[in-house]
Amino acid sequence: MAKKENRTMDQIHRDLLKKFHTLCTVLGLDDEAKRAILASWGVESSRDLDQHQLIDICAKLSEQFNEKDGTASLDKLRKRVIAAIGGWLRETKQQSNISIIKGIAMRASGYNDFNKIPRERLR
Repeated sequence: MAKKENRTMDQIHRDLLKKFHTLCTVLGLDDEAKRAILASWGVESSRDLDQHQLIDICAKLSEQFNEKDGTASLDKLRKRVIAAIGGWLRETKQQSNISIIKGIAMRASGYNDFNKIPRERLR
């Protein structure tokens, strides 16, 4: 049982290391930036980080990625709003098309342009 548990913990650690390096690559961080991150945690190699540290670092890097990729996430939120309103209209057996859906979203948010609705209002 202990061997199986250790293998699982090792796999989780490897997966977190892979995620860390993938996020660094996606964000365009060079080796110097990676070393700076590791130094701030008091280690020289990413392998020296424990799982909790890797989870914290990956969460912060993911936040940076989401900020960098803000337009894509806004587009996803817009599509979710459209799907939610469309689903509600179908469920209530009302007429539904994109103009009606966008009109409902704009009235509800108080904006005159669907694409100008901020992230907070889309949520």
